Amino acid sequence: MRNSFLFIALLLLIGSASAVDAREVIESFTSRASLSSSGVMEVKETIEADIRGSRHKALYRIIDNSISHQGHLQKLDVKVKSVQDGKGRALKFTQSRQATGVIVNLDKSHAGRAGRILYILSYEVKGAVNFKDNHPTLIWDVTGENFPIMVQKASFQLKLPQGINSKATAVKAWKGEPGKGHEAAAKSANGEVLATTSAVAPGESFKVEVDLPMGTVTEPGFLESLQWIAGDWYLLILLPLSAVVVLALVRLFKTRITTNVDEASEVWKSPEGLRPVEIGTLIDQSCDVSDVSVTLINLAVRGYYTVREIPSTGFFALSDRDYEFKRLPPPKGDPLKEYEKIFMEAIFGNASTSYLSNIQGIFRQFLPDIRNSIYKSLVDSKMLAKDPSKDKKLYGSIGFVLAICGVALLFLMGETDFLKAAGLGLVVSGILVSIAPAFIPLRTEKGNKTIDQIHLFAETMRTAKERDLAEKMQEDKFLFHKLLPYAIILGVFEKWAAACEEYEELWPDWFQFYVDGTRDHFSATRFAKDVWIATKVAGLTFTAPPPRQYSSHTVGKFGTRHEQEHEDRE
Repeated sequence: MRNSFLFIALLLLIGSASAVDAREVIESFTSRASLSSSGVMEVKETIEADIRGSRHKALYRIIDNSISHQGHLQKLDVKVKSVQDGKGRALKFTQSRQATGVIVNLDKSHAGRAGRILYILSYEVKGAVNFKDNHPTLIWDVTGENFPIMVQKASFQLKLPQGINSKATAVKAWKGEPGKGHEAAAKSANGEVLATTSAVAPGESFKVEVDLPMGTVTEPGFLESLQWIAGDWYLLILLPLSAVVVLALVRLFKTRITTNVDEASEVWKSPEGLRPVEIGTLIDQSCDVSDVSVTLINLAVRGYYTVREIPSTGFFALSDRDYEFKRLPPPKGDPLKEYEKIFMEAIFGNASTSYLSNIQGIFRQFLPDIRNSIYKSLVDSKMLAKDPSKDKKLYGSIGFVLAICGVALLFLMGETDFLKAAGLGLVVSGILVSIAPAFIPLRTEKGNKTIDQIHLFAETMRTAKERDLAEKMQEDKFLFHKLLPYAIILGVFEKWAAACEEYEELWPDWFQFYVDGTRDHFSATRFAKDVWIATKVAGLTFTAPPPRQYSSHTVGKFGTRHEQEHEDRE
């Protein structure tokens, strides 16, 4: 204990003049407290100090977090509430919890004081009542064992719980350890306990012991302990919970009841005429590169250009395959949507021939415009209530502001557990709000109905083998190729290709493979797998940076490179 006191005394003297030189004394130390029936004590201390000599930089109050009494160490839980000056004005303070107690800097904001100063410190204490043998005894060290300043006059006034007869209580007070120190004046009357003493030396105890009638004060139970913790930290739970409730209400407001769909029906065309990339975006409300890459196949199937697989020559580091695109005259009666026009511009520019390797590092510059146009298309068609990317930015900004406010509260004003809880609560709320768009649906009622149709569309292709596929293939001989981009985006292309295996025998014109001597006949399953691989390679290319030896403005602005010129397959 002696070593602990010396360490704290040294800590307290760092920010001020020497205690001897500055002649700091506490002229009056008045502690007024009230005890609840659950054993929690509210304390208000009025400290009048006389700071002589050099200007005082900081005055610390060390509140013990344990009391040693008759060989028993009693743990205390202390909550500092506020610090005021003599005129009742709130002062900025700091506190730190050390092994020996709670150290409170009573006036952090003041540059320095001299002369007589007055502080009013308010805090709560739990655990000061000992319940040995179910007999409640309050044991309290008024000034504490670690207060390194002389106290000229000290007093302790305790208001007992209502209903306690003062005559039924026994009060003792002393300076120093029992049996070694000096008894102090103490009495109990009119429902209060009063103890006084003088000349309390630095590090000397001023203890008060109050024996209370059995049953008048009860040991805190689970609910009381929970209430004690929640009294300061409830905002850590309340603020995030409020954020979740608000977000749930937003979700409830935006969610629409889906319409039941007849599972026996069949869907052989895209619901609402949606493109594959729009279906992928509508499902998860996010336009991913894997969605955009299927547009490469969809436009080729629709006749806007042909795709030819060629071996990589070393220029293309992302794959051992490269792909050549040759523009065709636009088909009639099938106009491009705005994002498809941007896509064509990203692939070809002003050229008629391009290569996937040529657009590495270039295509990603077009991705933001493509995504925004896809979102706009779904909003205009009443599938989405609003642009998901804008929603993410809005919630992200709100979450960021909440988190910044929480951090500022923690570091600038977090003197008490209450403010710390508020700061942490704001940080957690900010995180929840930031990730909220992933859980808040933006699909309209029409969008939800379309999702049901999309699921049925996918199920139709997945179980096509069990359906009257032969008749459908007779009606539309291009059905396999027409639905292949949709099967890829919906993850059923293998089932769809297997179902069409026996009906497809000819190689298509829109996608040609490099002749390696092993492919003498057409296989729908193998073809679908190679097309799927092409979309994966395209997805990597769309987001890749330019090759090191080329900038994003070179490679002949999508022109043909001589090492990639191959003869068309016979």
